[in-house]
Amino acid sequence: MFLRIVYILPILLIATTACNVSISQQNDESTNDTSITEADATTDTSATEADTTDAHTTEADRAPDTNDSGETGANPDCSEERDRATLERVLNILGQPDVTIDDVATFGGVGSGEQCIVELVLSADRLSGPMPSELAQLTGLRNLDFSRNDLTGPIPPKLATLTQLETLDLSLNDLTGPLPVELATLTSLQSMVLSGNELDGPIPSEFGTLTSLQTLMLDGNQFDGPIPPELGNLTNLGVLFLHQNQLSGELPST
Repeated sequence: MFLRIVYILPILLIATTACNVSISQQNDESTNDTSITEADATTDTSATEADTTDAHTTEADRAPDTNDSGETGANPDCSEERDRATLERVLNILGQPDVTIDDVATFGGVGSGEQCIVELVLSADRLSGPMPSELAQLTGLRNLDFSRNDLTGPIPPKLATLTQLETLDLSLNDLTGPLPVELATLTSLQSMVLSGNELDGPIPSEFGTLTSLQTLMLDGNQFDGPIPPELGNLTNLGVLFLHQNQLSGELPST
């Protein structure tokens, strides 16, 4: 009996040792799993933070440029020195080299922080000849008034580059030719007065995109063809003069 007990004891000791080794290995594996899980979580968190950073970067990249007034759009590329030189050339072309720039031009700040010509008024100044295309270089211009002169020839299509333009008055001149369809890109335009010229051809249907227009005066010209129904899209329009032309059709409702 004593021998049997002695023989069984080593077996029990071996079994107990094996059991302890197994438990230890399981604990080690559990610790490893925990470490792996923590590493994965750290990696996922870093990846999420990186994705968030990328998202913010993408949103910043998508954000449109705004000028100082908060309006969306590209800032005009202009400067006071450049605008003065341009206006000197324009005045020379119009035969008015003795005009003092500060008497006819108003300088103001634009989104780029530069002082540029924002208003140019040469009304009833005995201007003659064609309108200089160099006016298109005054990219900060908001108000342009060349009314009551003797300007001839067509309206320069290059005026469409004046994306800041809000008022355009070329009335009571001797301008001829069609209305440039390019002017339909002047989406900031609020007033267009071309009365009392010799402009002809149809009114471009594209002018229906000028939704900021409040005043459109085309009377006293030689426009012909149907009145574009697209003018009915001008929901801000309060003044529309089309009389004394050769237009047909009814005025569209806005």
